[in-house]
Amino acid sequence: MEITTIIALIKNEIQDIDNTVKLCLKRKDRRNECIALNLEDVLIDSIAACMHSFYTGLEKVFKLIAEEIDGGLPKSERWHAKLLDMMMLTLPVRCPVISKDTKAKLDQFRQFRHLFRNIYTHNVIPERVIVLCDILSETWLLTKSDIDQFIQQMGESDDNIQGKL
Repeated sequence: MEITTIIALIKNEIQDIDNTVKLCLKRKDRRNECIALNLEDVLIDSIAACMHSFYTGLEKVFKLIAEEIDGGLPKSERWHAKLLDMMMLTLPVRCPVISKDTKAKLDQFRQFRHLFRNIYTHNVIPERVIVLCDILSETWLLTKSDIDQFIQQMGESDDNIQGKL
């Protein structure tokens, strides 16, 4: 796959993730209203689903990079965690996708997504969802900035390669 196609796919996914983050934060802003209506459980489930979608969207980006640039996904039971680790690495074929700080923040969302997929909804702890949602905006801004920088560097690398052909 051409780097320009990979970049276009990443940008498309970034837009969907951005919309998901906005939706999640908008829902969190309605918490007091939902508490007053005795609907906090519905709101928490909705926010949790949005945060699940947030990390799943990012993982799509990371999988695309791993498969199309790095040469493949990690092969282990812990491939989700290893994939996130891979995105911090400088490889011969690419610059890092995310920083160490961004990785640490995203790992909390990866762990939450794993938990969310593997428990019954009635076992979701509202406080944990809200605490994680409180760092969503900052985490997204850092992640988006890192990915934008990655896209820029990969685009420049591709331009340099094309110029030498």
